[in-house]
Amino acid sequence: MGSLLHTFPATTPVELPAALATASLFCAATLGLAVPMALFWLYNSNLTASREEAWALARKAADANHLATERACQLEERTAQLQAKNAELNDFLYVVSHDLRAPLINLEGFSRALQDSVGALDGALETEATARPARWPALRGEIEESLDFIVRGVGKMDFLVQGLLELSRIDSRPNLAEPVDIARLVDEIVDSLRYKIDERGIAVHVDPLPVVTGDAVRINRVFGNLIDNAVKYMAPSGEASIHVGCDTPNGAPQFFVRDTGIGIRPEDQAKIFRLFSRVGGHSVPGDGMGLTAVKKILEKHGGRIWVDSAPGKGSTFWFTLPGCDTDEEREEA
Repeated sequence: MGSLLHTFPATTPVELPAALATASLFCAATLGLAVPMALFWLYNSNLTASREEAWALARKAADANHLATERACQLEERTAQLQAKNAELNDFLYVVSHDLRAPLINLEGFSRALQDSVGALDGALETEATARPARWPALRGEIEESLDFIVRGVGKMDFLVQGLLELSRIDSRPNLAEPVDIARLVDEIVDSLRYKIDERGIAVHVDPLPVVTGDAVRINRVFGNLIDNAVKYMAPSGEASIHVGCDTPNGAPQFFVRDTGIGIRPEDQAKIFRLFSRVGGHSVPGDGMGLTAVKKILEKHGGRIWVDSAPGKGSTFWFTLPGCDTDEEREEA
C-alpha cells in the first residue's frame, strides 16, 4: 500500500522553501527533545518530593520512638519508686501497729486491775464497822462507767491495730500455692453465718464452684468478707437473697457475690475499697478495712475487684483470680 501511494500519490508533492523547511525541522527537533526532558524533570521532581517526604516521616518515626523509649524509662522509674514507697509504707504500718499494741495491752490490763480494785474496795467497805461514805455508791458507779469506757475503747483500738497488722502482712507474706475447694469454703462460710441468715430470712444460692490453686486462708477471707457484707447490708424488708457464682468469659475464673441489699451509690463505689472508708453509716458494725484487705489480697494474686450496684437494687461484687488454675486446667497440663 505504501509503495502504491509513492507511485501514485494522492496529492501533488509541494516543495517548501528552504527557510520554512529549516524552521520546520528545527521545531520538530526542539519538540522531540523538549517533551522527554519535560517528562524527566516532572518525574525527578516527584521523586525528590517523595524522597523528602519519606525522610520527614522517618525523622518523625525516630522522634516518636525516642519519645516512647523516654516515656517507658520514666514509667519504669516511677513504678520502681512507687514500689519502694509502698514497701516503706507497709514497713511503717507494721512497725507502728506492732509498737502500738504494747501500750494498749498495758492500758487494758491496768484498767481491768482498777475494776477489780474498785470491787475489792467496795467489799472492804461493807465489812467495816463504820458506815460507808454517802457519796460512795454514786462515785463507784462513775468509776466503773469510766473504766468500762476505757476498756471498750482500748479493745476497739486493739482490734483496729490488729487489722492494720494483717493488712501489712498481705504484701510481706508470699501467697501459698495449695488446692482450695471454693464450694466447700463457701459452704463453711454460709454455715458460720447461719444464725444471721435465718434471722433475716435470706435465701442463699451457690452455683457449682471450681477447685483452684492459691492461698486458702486469703481466699477464704475474700469470700468471707463479701458474703458477710452481703448479710450485714441486706435491706431490712422485702426480698432477701445472696447468689455466689463463677463465670469463665475468658477461660479464667471470674467470681461474683450478688445480693439484694441496700445498694451503693455510684459516687461511693470507688471509695468502699479505701482504708477506713464506710458508706453504710455506723449503724452497721465494721472497721472499714475489710474491702481494703480483699482488694489487696486479689491484687496479690494478680486479680482485681469491682462492683455493680445502685441504691435499692442490691450489689454484685465481681473479682478475678488469674493467678489461680482450675482443676480442669491442671488436668489438661
